[in-house]
Amino acid sequence: MIGILQVENKKVNLALRLIFCFYLLYSFFEAYINIIFGGFGRYIIFVVIICFLFSYKEIVIRWYHVCIILWFFLKFVSIFWVSNNYIVQSHFLSQIGMVLFFITMTVVEFNNQFIKSILITILFSSSILATLCLFFSQSYKGVEARQVLTIRGAQMDPNNQAAFLLIGVTVLLYLLFNKNSNIQYSILYILLSIIIIYAMFLTGSRGGIISLIIIIIVIALLNEKGNNLITKKTVLNTILVSIFAGGIYLIAKQLLREDIFKRIFNFASYSGGSNRIYIWSNTLQIIVNNPLFGGGWGAYWGYNDNYTVVHNTFLSILEDGGILGFVLFFLPHIYLCISSLNRRYILPLLVLISGLLPSFFIDSINKRFFWNAIIIAFILINNKAHYDQIDKVKN
Repeated sequence: MIGILQVENKKVNLALRLIFCFYLLYSFFEAYINIIFGGFGRYIIFVVIICFLFSYKEIVIRWYHVCIILWFFLKFVSIFWVSNNYIVQSHFLSQIGMVLFFITMTVVEFNNQFIKSILITILFSSSILATLCLFFSQSYKGVEARQVLTIRGAQMDPNNQAAFLLIGVTVLLYLLFNKNSNIQYSILYILLSIIIIYAMFLTGSRGGIISLIIIIIVIALLNEKGNNLITKKTVLNTILVSIFAGGIYLIAKQLLREDIFKRIFNFASYSGGSNRIYIWSNTLQIIVNNPLFGGGWGAYWGYNDNYTVVHNTFLSILEDGGILGFVLFFLPHIYLCISSLNRRYILPLLVLISGLLPSFFIDSINKRFFWNAIIIAFILINNKAHYDQIDKVKN
């Protein structure tokens, strides 16, 4: 049982939807908005939390909230034994904000109207971001093979930009292959998908492209209709997805700069990206020495004179809190994946992996795209009204 958002005043309901959608929109363009208004954005999440909490009539704390709270508590107490607090000082406020935000947005059930507003905002934000990338992209910090949206000198990290675009194309491909849309909408979904994917290619984010490929495979293999996840339609979807992917490859080959194309499709160079193999090996030493509780929050910073992030959120979580912290954090995600598959409702699963997969290649424990995907996935899985509609169709 989960609490339900009950606000009798329709204006308040509308205000809450607008507040959350504004936050999502802000997330996509934070780097560019901040050059005008400064760093106020780091506090906007607390404003959203307060607005929602004051509107709730009933909340239910579930077991996965306890898991996330215990995970953060374990990280927090490790401050007292970790030797270097640089990462703690950098991430402390944002980490508290994201944990509170996750709890705030998942202790109630939101209605279909609220969820529809979220999906529309994701599609709008990612489409606008991708379109702007086509016309206003410049090399990222002088690296020509990595093109990102640049406004008045402000830029977003290319891997982060690719991750924000990924959740948009994930929703589009889900709608294209799992919903019976009319021809006009199908054409629109295809065109927007091509634009967003091309904008992802421009970033040169190999982690983003690998994540996209995996998501496309999942969409092709899993089917929401009927009692079986894998059906005859899976074969048709696989063929259509293969044609779509082949078309994207040909477009990329024709339109992309040669250096960007080689960066993405020269798979032999992936292992050496940002010296990741050495960094990961260095982090694994800490984990081996402290397997159960980890080395502590940010202990990798300065370890063996290596002053850099891990470039792998899974490894950094394992290093920060050990096996115990790793299990506490990812157990709720495993639950969501299983629930999504059991319910024949794969959108929560797709949204979740659109945030988790890119984080395998970068450090994203304090990034908005990472937590946004987790939060939205849980909002979707908690939407019982959707399940009732599915049950009616099946029966």
